Amino acid sequence: MLARSFVVLFCLFGYQILCQATDPEFDADKKSKIDSVRLTETQTLQFGPFSMRGKDLSVRVKSPDQKIITLKGNAQLLCGQTRISADWIEVSYQNQQDLRMRLEGNIEIENERDQLRMFARHANLFSYAHRRSLILHCRDREHVTLLRTSKQKTTQIEASRIELYFPDPHSLRITAIDIVSVNERPARSTDLVKVEPSAQSEFDFFDGISITDCQIGFKKSQKKTRQPSTETEKLQLLK
Repeated sequence: MLARSFVVLFCLFGYQILCQATDPEFDADKKSKIDSVRLTETQTLQFGPFSMRGKDLSVRVKSPDQKIITLKGNAQLLCGQTRISADWIEVSYQNQQDLRMRLEGNIEIENERDQLRMFARHANLFSYAHRRSLILHCRDREHVTLLRTSKQKTTQIEASRIELYFPDPHSLRITAIDIVSVNERPARSTDLVKVEPSAQSEFDFFDGISITDCQIGFKKSQKKTRQPSTETEKLQLLK
């Protein structure tokens, strides 16, 4: 009888992979083939719909429906037509309608179908029941960048924070917040996104998206300012 919790440590070509079932009710005998970690011909690791690279890789199967992938050190995640690179990547999902990602450090997000490219220090992606949103943000005095190429033109947006919301598969709402710069120019060859051939996957954050309506909005963050608490402070401000 297999134990209900198991740990497999596998080291190959500099990769460290930790696979763990943490749910006491989880039966390893029932683990489907899609949940197994395997090394592909291109020396990437495959877990379910995701191809991965990284110095440290952890896969936790908390239950048959809840899985968490953590990548550290020059991490790269490929799924469908989307490629994500960062210093640290965490993916948590139950199914294609419940997917969350947290990214930290030197982030680059690329999608070939809709020709999107993003750069940031921090990012969060959420996909719930056909409602998807993506947030790019950074520290003070830094900016995030979004490039969208369409009809031989590239729109480049820079801001302290950029929020993307997809109300439906054909619409994209972009909100740029603080220190905003927008530039539209002829597309360059370096703007075009090319992702290695990969099977289409419903776990691709941008799967099913075909943007025909893109709107860009701007706003300033509402930062709370401390009010002078004493008469002395008020007089100093008046001087």
